[in-house]
Amino acid sequence: MQKEENVLTILDMVSNGEISPDEGVDLLEALKASHTEKQTTSPYDPRATSQVADLRSALAEAGLPDVDFESIQLLKRFGLTPRRIQEMAEAGFRTDSIGHWEEIAIHDIRPDLFRAFNTAGLTDIPFQDLVECKMHHITPDFILAFKELGVDDLSIDDIVELKIHKVDAEYMKAFRDELGEAIEIEDLVEFRIHHVSPAYLSAFKEAGFTDLTPEELVECRIHRVSPENLAQMQSMGLDLTLEEIIECRIHHIRPEKVQELREVLGEDLTLEDVMTTSIHKMPARYLQAYREAGFENWRPDDMLAFFHHRIPAQYTRALFDLGITDPEEIIKAHIDGVSIEDVRAVLRNGSSKGEQADD
Repeated sequence: MQKEENVLTILDMVSNGEISPDEGVDLLEALKASHTEKQTTSPYDPRATSQVADLRSALAEAGLPDVDFESIQLLKRFGLTPRRIQEMAEAGFRTDSIGHWEEIAIHDIRPDLFRAFNTAGLTDIPFQDLVECKMHHITPDFILAFKELGVDDLSIDDIVELKIHKVDAEYMKAFRDELGEAIEIEDLVEFRIHHVSPAYLSAFKEAGFTDLTPEELVECRIHRVSPENLAQMQSMGLDLTLEEIIECRIHHIRPEKVQELREVLGEDLTLEDVMTTSIHKMPARYLQAYREAGFENWRPDDMLAFFHHRIPAQYTRALFDLGITDPEEIIKAHIDGVSIEDVRAVLRNGSSKGEQADD
Protein backbone atom coordinates (compact mmCIF):
# COMPACT_ATOMS: atom_id res chain seq x y z
CA MET A 1 0.00 0.00 0.00
CA GLN A 2 2.83 2.39 0.94
CA LYS A 3 4.54 1.65 -2.35
CA GLU A 4 1.40 2.52 -4.35
CA GLU A 5 0.98 5.77 -2.42
CA ASN A 6 4.58 6.67 -3.21
CA VAL A 7 3.99 5.89 -6.89
CA LEU A 8 0.92 8.14 -6.96
CA THR A 9 2.86 10.93 -5.23
CA ILE A 10 5.57 10.76 -7.88
CA LEU A 11 2.95 10.73 -10.67
CA ASP A 12 1.27 13.77 -9.14
CA MET A 13 4.58 15.58 -9.05
CA VAL A 14 5.10 14.83 -12.74
CA SER A 15 1.55 15.92 -13.57
CA ASN A 16 1.92 19.17 -11.64
CA GLY A 17 5.25 19.98 -13.27
CA GLU A 18 7.18 19.83 -10.02
CA ILE A 19 9.59 17.36 -11.58
CA SER A 20 10.29 16.31 -15.15
CA PRO A 21 9.19 12.93 -16.58
CA ASP A 22 12.85 11.83 -16.63
CA GLU A 23 13.20 12.72 -12.96
CA GLY A 24 9.98 10.82 -12.29
CA VAL A 25 11.41 7.73 -13.99
CA ASP A 26 14.56 7.99 -11.86
CA LEU A 27 12.48 8.23 -8.68
CA LEU A 28 10.32 5.25 -9.66
CA GLU A 29 13.39 3.19 -10.51
CA ALA A 30 14.86 4.07 -7.12
CA LEU A 31 11.57 3.19 -5.43
CA LYS A 32 11.50 -0.13 -7.22
CA ALA A 33 15.09 -0.88 -6.22
CA SER A 34 14.34 -0.11 -2.56
CA HIS A 35 11.92 -3.09 -2.43
CA THR A 36 13.88 -6.30 -2.66
CA GLU A 37 10.98 -8.72 -2.44
CA LYS A 38 10.46 -10.84 -5.54
CA GLN A 39 7.53 -9.99 -7.75
CA THR A 40 6.38 -11.79 -10.82
CA THR A 41 4.98 -8.58 -12.24
CA SER A 42 5.68 -4.98 -11.39
CA PRO A 43 2.74 -2.82 -10.20
CA TYR A 44 3.96 -0.03 -12.40
CA ASP A 45 6.09 0.64 -15.44
CA PRO A 46 8.61 3.37 -14.73
CA ARG A 47 9.20 3.84 -18.44
CA ALA A 48 5.58 4.96 -18.90
CA THR A 49 5.63 7.48 -16.07
CA SER A 50 4.72 10.46 -18.20
CA GLN A 51 1.83 8.62 -19.93
CA VAL A 52 0.35 7.42 -16.65
CA ALA A 53 0.75 10.81 -15.05
CA ASP A 54 -0.93 12.56 -17.97
CA LEU A 55 -3.78 10.04 -17.92
CA ARG A 56 -4.31 10.56 -14.19
CA SER A 57 -4.27 14.32 -14.67
CA ALA A 58 -6.80 14.13 -17.53
CA LEU A 59 -9.13 12.00 -15.42
CA ALA A 60 -8.87 14.48 -12.57
CA GLU A 61 -9.80 17.34 -14.92
CA ALA A 62 -12.76 15.25 -16.16
CA GLY A 63 -14.07 14.92 -12.60
CA LEU A 64 -12.32 11.80 -11.31
CA PRO A 65 -9.50 13.06 -9.08
CA ASP A 66 -8.95 10.01 -6.88
CA VAL A 67 -8.41 7.14 -9.30
CA ASP A 68 -6.13 4.46 -7.89
CA PHE A 69 -2.95 3.47 -9.65
CA GLU A 70 -4.20 -0.02 -10.61
CA SER A 71 -7.26 1.44 -12.34
CA ILE A 72 -5.11 3.91 -14.25
CA GLN A 73 -2.85 1.12 -15.43
CA LEU A 74 -5.90 -0.86 -16.51
CA LEU A 75 -7.33 2.08 -18.47
CA LYS A 76 -3.97 2.56 -20.12
CA ARG A 77 -3.87 -1.09 -21.19
CA PHE A 78 -7.37 -0.71 -22.64
CA GLY A 79 -6.04 2.13 -24.77
CA LEU A 80 -7.55 5.16 -23.07
CA THR A 81 -5.53 8.30 -23.71
CA PRO A 82 -5.59 11.80 -22.21
CA ARG A 83 -6.54 13.09 -25.64
CA ARG A 84 -9.62 10.86 -25.82
CA ILE A 85 -10.69 12.04 -22.36
CA GLN A 86 -10.25 15.68 -23.36
CA GLU A 87 -12.11 15.23 -26.67
CA MET A 88 -15.02 13.48 -24.98
CA ALA A 89 -15.22 16.29 -22.42
CA GLU A 90 -15.21 18.89 -25.19
CA ALA A 91 -18.07 16.98 -26.85
CA GLY A 92 -20.09 17.41 -23.66
CA PHE A 93 -19.58 13.99 -22.12
CA ARG A 94 -19.68 13.94 -18.31
CA THR A 95 -19.34 10.98 -15.96
CA ASP A 96 -18.20 10.14 -12.47
CA SER A 97 -17.79 6.43 -13.30
CA ILE A 98 -14.43 4.88 -14.00
CA GLY A 99 -16.38 2.02 -15.60
CA HIS A 100 -17.66 4.39 -18.30
CA TRP A 101 -14.12 5.28 -19.28
CA GLU A 102 -13.28 1.58 -19.45
CA GLU A 103 -16.22 1.06 -21.86
CA ILE A 104 -15.11 4.04 -23.94
CA ALA A 105 -11.65 2.54 -24.30
CA ILE A 106 -12.76 -1.06 -24.87
CA HIS A 107 -15.40 -0.19 -27.51
CA ASP A 108 -13.49 2.73 -29.01
CA ILE A 109 -16.32 5.19 -28.45
CA ARG A 110 -15.30 8.41 -30.13
CA PRO A 111 -16.44 11.97 -29.52
CA ASP A 112 -18.05 12.24 -32.95
CA LEU A 113 -20.50 9.44 -32.02
CA PHE A 114 -21.46 11.15 -28.76
CA ARG A 115 -21.71 14.50 -30.54
CA ALA A 116 -23.86 13.01 -33.33
CA PHE A 117 -26.43 11.74 -30.84
CA ASN A 118 -26.50 15.13 -29.12
CA THR A 119 -26.87 16.97 -32.42
CA ALA A 120 -29.76 14.67 -33.37
CA GLY A 121 -31.54 15.64 -30.15
CA LEU A 122 -30.96 12.27 -28.53
CA THR A 123 -29.42 13.84 -25.45
CA ASP A 124 -31.18 11.64 -22.92
CA ILE A 125 -29.78 8.35 -24.18
CA PRO A 126 -28.15 6.44 -21.28
CA PHE A 127 -24.45 5.76 -21.55
CA GLN A 128 -24.92 1.97 -21.69
CA ASP A 129 -27.36 2.43 -24.58
CA LEU A 130 -24.71 4.47 -26.35
CA VAL A 131 -22.33 1.54 -25.93
CA GLU A 132 -24.93 -0.82 -27.43
CA CYS A 133 -25.36 1.54 -30.38
CA LYS A 134 -21.60 1.55 -30.98
CA MET A 135 -21.37 -2.23 -30.75
CA HIS A 136 -24.20 -2.74 -33.27
CA HIS A 137 -23.34 0.17 -35.59
CA ILE A 138 -26.58 2.01 -34.79
CA THR A 139 -26.55 5.63 -35.94
CA PRO A 140 -28.75 8.51 -34.78
CA ASP A 141 -30.36 8.54 -38.23
CA PHE A 142 -31.48 4.94 -37.73
CA ILE A 143 -33.33 5.91 -34.55
CA LEU A 144 -34.65 9.24 -35.88
CA ALA A 145 -36.21 7.54 -38.90
CA PHE A 146 -38.48 5.57 -36.57
CA LYS A 147 -39.31 8.70 -34.59
CA GLU A 148 -40.44 10.36 -37.82
CA LEU A 149 -42.98 7.52 -38.16
CA GLY A 150 -44.23 8.32 -34.67
CA VAL A 151 -42.44 5.39 -33.09
CA ASP A 152 -40.70 7.07 -30.18
CA ASP A 153 -41.09 4.45 -27.48
CA LEU A 154 -38.48 1.95 -28.67
CA SER A 155 -36.24 0.52 -25.98
CA ILE A 156 -32.58 -0.05 -26.67
CA ASP A 157 -33.34 -3.79 -26.85
CA ASP A 158 -35.94 -3.08 -29.55
CA ILE A 159 -33.51 -0.91 -31.49
CA VAL A 160 -30.74 -3.50 -31.31
CA GLU A 161 -33.08 -6.30 -32.41
CA LEU A 162 -34.31 -4.21 -35.34
CA LYS A 163 -30.75 -3.45 -36.39
CA ILE A 164 -29.60 -7.05 -36.07
CA HIS A 165 -32.41 -8.24 -38.34
CA LYS A 166 -32.05 -5.31 -40.76
CA VAL A 167 -35.50 -3.93 -40.04
CA ASP A 168 -35.35 -0.21 -40.77
CA ALA A 169 -38.03 2.48 -40.77
CA GLU A 170 -38.61 2.09 -44.49
CA TYR A 171 -39.37 -1.60 -44.00
CA MET A 172 -41.78 -0.75 -41.19
CA LYS A 173 -43.54 1.91 -43.28
CA ALA A 174 -44.08 -0.51 -46.17
CA PHE A 175 -45.92 -2.95 -43.91
CA ARG A 176 -47.79 -0.18 -42.13
CA ASP A 177 -49.18 0.86 -45.50
CA GLU A 178 -50.51 -2.67 -45.93
CA LEU A 179 -51.45 -3.72 -42.38
CA GLY A 180 -51.95 -0.45 -40.54
CA GLU A 181 -50.04 1.11 -37.67
CA ALA A 182 -50.88 -1.73 -35.29
CA ILE A 183 -48.04 -3.82 -36.69
CA GLU A 184 -45.74 -4.94 -33.86
CA ILE A 185 -41.95 -4.90 -33.71
CA GLU A 186 -41.99 -8.67 -33.13
CA ASP A 187 -44.03 -9.13 -36.31
CA LEU A 188 -41.55 -7.15 -38.39
CA VAL A 189 -38.65 -9.16 -37.03
CA GLU A 190 -40.48 -12.41 -37.82
CA PHE A 191 -41.22 -11.11 -41.33
CA ARG A 192 -37.55 -10.35 -41.92
CA ILE A 193 -36.38 -13.69 -40.51
CA HIS A 194 -38.76 -15.63 -42.77
CA HIS A 195 -38.39 -13.36 -45.80
CA VAL A 196 -41.95 -12.04 -45.77
CA SER A 197 -41.81 -9.01 -48.04
CA PRO A 198 -44.41 -6.28 -48.65
CA ALA A 199 -44.76 -7.68 -52.17
CA TYR A 200 -45.61 -11.11 -50.74
CA LEU A 201 -48.35 -9.56 -48.63
CA SER A 202 -49.66 -7.51 -51.57
CA ALA A 203 -49.95 -10.65 -53.68
CA PHE A 204 -52.31 -12.19 -51.11
CA LYS A 205 -54.39 -9.03 -50.90
CA GLU A 206 -54.67 -8.81 -54.68
CA ALA A 207 -55.88 -12.43 -54.69
CA GLY A 208 -58.64 -11.52 -52.24
CA PHE A 209 -57.01 -12.67 -49.01
CA THR A 210 -57.19 -9.37 -47.15
CA ASP A 211 -57.57 -10.49 -43.55
CA LEU A 212 -54.47 -12.63 -43.02
CA THR A 213 -52.78 -11.99 -39.67
CA PRO A 214 -48.99 -11.54 -39.37
CA GLU A 215 -48.76 -15.01 -37.81
CA GLU A 216 -50.65 -16.51 -40.76
CA LEU A 217 -48.41 -14.75 -43.25
CA VAL A 218 -45.34 -16.20 -41.56
CA GLU A 219 -46.89 -19.69 -41.57
CA CYS A 220 -47.66 -19.35 -45.28
CA ARG A 221 -44.10 -18.28 -45.99
CA ILE A 222 -42.56 -21.08 -43.93
CA HIS A 223 -44.57 -23.70 -45.82
CA ARG A 224 -44.30 -21.93 -49.18
CA VAL A 225 -47.99 -21.32 -49.50
CA SER A 226 -48.70 -18.86 -52.30
CA PRO A 227 -51.95 -17.00 -53.08
CA GLU A 228 -52.42 -19.45 -55.93
CA ASN A 229 -52.15 -22.38 -53.51
CA LEU A 230 -54.79 -20.85 -51.26
CA ALA A 231 -57.13 -20.21 -54.15
CA GLN A 232 -56.69 -23.76 -55.47
CA MET A 233 -57.27 -25.40 -52.10
CA GLN A 234 -60.32 -23.26 -51.37
CA SER A 235 -61.75 -24.21 -54.76
CA MET A 236 -61.83 -27.86 -53.73
CA GLY A 237 -65.06 -27.32 -51.84
CA LEU A 238 -63.80 -28.51 -48.45
CA ASP A 239 -64.26 -25.20 -46.62
CA LEU A 240 -60.75 -25.36 -45.20
CA THR A 241 -59.18 -23.07 -42.64
CA LEU A 242 -55.72 -21.67 -43.35
CA GLU A 243 -54.26 -24.10 -40.83
CA GLU A 244 -55.87 -27.00 -42.69
CA ILE A 245 -54.62 -25.68 -46.02
CA ILE A 246 -51.10 -25.54 -44.62
CA GLU A 247 -51.53 -29.09 -43.34
CA CYS A 248 -52.50 -30.15 -46.86
CA ARG A 249 -49.43 -28.36 -48.19
CA ILE A 250 -47.18 -30.19 -45.73
CA HIS A 251 -48.52 -33.53 -46.99
CA HIS A 252 -48.27 -32.48 -50.64
CA ILE A 253 -52.01 -32.70 -51.25
CA ARG A 254 -52.94 -31.19 -54.59
CA PRO A 255 -56.36 -30.24 -55.97
CA GLU A 256 -56.15 -33.05 -58.52
CA LYS A 257 -55.84 -35.59 -55.72
CA VAL A 258 -58.90 -34.16 -53.98
CA GLN A 259 -60.88 -34.25 -57.21
CA GLU A 260 -60.03 -37.93 -57.73
CA LEU A 261 -61.25 -38.73 -54.24
CA ARG A 262 -64.44 -36.72 -54.71
CA GLU A 263 -65.27 -38.71 -57.86
CA VAL A 264 -65.11 -41.87 -55.73
CA LEU A 265 -66.50 -40.75 -52.38
CA GLY A 266 -68.92 -38.11 -53.56
CA GLU A 267 -69.70 -34.67 -52.20
CA ASP A 268 -69.50 -35.81 -48.59
CA LEU A 269 -65.72 -36.03 -48.94
CA THR A 270 -64.02 -34.76 -45.76
CA LEU A 271 -60.57 -33.45 -44.98
CA GLU A 272 -60.04 -36.53 -42.81
CA ASP A 273 -60.62 -38.70 -45.89
CA VAL A 274 -58.12 -36.66 -47.84
CA MET A 275 -55.49 -36.74 -45.09
CA THR A 276 -55.87 -40.49 -44.52
CA THR A 277 -55.39 -41.39 -48.16
CA SER A 278 -52.51 -38.96 -48.56
CA ILE A 279 -50.57 -39.95 -45.44
CA HIS A 280 -50.95 -43.67 -46.15
CA LYS A 281 -50.62 -43.29 -49.93
CA MET A 282 -53.93 -45.01 -50.58
CA PRO A 283 -54.89 -44.45 -54.25
CA ALA A 284 -58.39 -43.52 -55.31
CA ARG A 285 -58.63 -46.70 -57.39
CA TYR A 286 -58.34 -48.80 -54.21
CA LEU A 287 -61.32 -46.94 -52.76
CA GLN A 288 -63.17 -47.36 -56.03
CA ALA A 289 -62.59 -51.11 -56.01
CA TYR A 290 -64.15 -51.45 -52.55
CA ARG A 291 -67.06 -49.24 -53.55
CA GLU A 292 -67.70 -51.40 -56.60
CA ALA A 293 -67.48 -54.48 -54.37
CA GLY A 294 -70.46 -53.20 -52.41
CA PHE A 295 -68.78 -51.35 -49.56
CA GLU A 296 -70.35 -48.00 -50.47
CA ASN A 297 -70.47 -46.71 -46.90
CA TRP A 298 -66.89 -47.46 -46.02
CA ARG A 299 -64.55 -44.50 -45.50
CA PRO A 300 -60.80 -44.64 -46.05
CA ASP A 301 -60.29 -45.22 -42.31
CA ASP A 302 -62.50 -48.34 -42.51
CA MET A 303 -60.32 -49.99 -45.14
CA LEU A 304 -56.96 -48.75 -43.91
CA ALA A 305 -55.94 -52.05 -42.30
CA PHE A 306 -56.97 -53.91 -45.46
CA PHE A 307 -54.88 -51.53 -47.57
CA HIS A 308 -51.80 -51.98 -45.40
CA HIS A 309 -51.91 -55.72 -46.20
CA ARG A 310 -52.93 -55.06 -49.82
CA ILE A 311 -56.07 -57.15 -49.47
CA PRO A 312 -58.08 -56.99 -52.71
CA ALA A 313 -61.67 -55.79 -52.53
CA GLN A 314 -62.96 -59.02 -54.15
CA TYR A 315 -61.25 -61.11 -51.47
CA THR A 316 -62.97 -59.12 -48.74
CA ARG A 317 -66.28 -59.24 -50.59
CA ALA A 318 -66.12 -63.01 -51.02
CA LEU A 319 -65.42 -63.59 -47.32
CA PHE A 320 -68.22 -61.23 -46.36
CA ASP A 321 -70.55 -63.22 -48.60
CA LEU A 322 -69.43 -66.38 -46.79
CA GLY A 323 -70.33 -64.81 -43.46
CA ILE A 324 -66.82 -63.89 -42.36
CA THR A 325 -67.02 -60.17 -41.53
CA ASP A 326 -64.48 -59.74 -38.73
CA PRO A 327 -61.65 -57.57 -40.18
CA GLU A 328 -59.04 -59.33 -38.04
CA GLU A 329 -60.12 -62.75 -39.30
CA ILE A 330 -60.05 -61.53 -42.88
CA ILE A 331 -56.58 -60.01 -42.48
CA LYS A 332 -55.23 -63.16 -40.78
CA ALA A 333 -56.66 -65.38 -43.49
CA HIS A 334 -55.01 -63.27 -46.19
CA ILE A 335 -51.67 -63.20 -44.38
CA ASP A 336 -51.79 -67.00 -43.95
CA GLY A 337 -52.49 -67.46 -47.65
CA VAL A 338 -55.99 -68.85 -47.14
CA SER A 339 -57.88 -68.79 -50.45
CA ILE A 340 -61.59 -68.31 -50.91
CA GLU A 341 -61.83 -71.94 -52.08
CA ASP A 342 -60.13 -73.07 -48.87
CA VAL A 343 -62.72 -71.20 -46.84
CA ARG A 344 -65.57 -72.64 -48.87
CA ALA A 345 -64.18 -76.15 -48.44
CA VAL A 346 -63.90 -75.71 -44.68
CA LEU A 347 -67.41 -74.34 -44.53
CA ARG A 348 -68.74 -77.28 -46.68
CA ASN A 349 -66.99 -79.83 -44.49
CA GLY A 350 -68.34 -78.20 -41.40
CA SER A 351 -71.80 -78.19 -42.88
CA SER A 352 -71.57 -81.88 -43.86
CA LYS A 353 -70.44 -82.91 -40.41
CA GLY A 354 -73.31 -80.98 -38.95
CA GLU A 355 -75.83 -82.74 -41.18
CA GLN A 356 -74.40 -86.17 -40.30
CA ALA A 357 -74.64 -85.35 -36.65
CA ASP A 358 -78.29 -84.43 -37.10
CA ASP A 359 -78.96 -87.80 -38.79
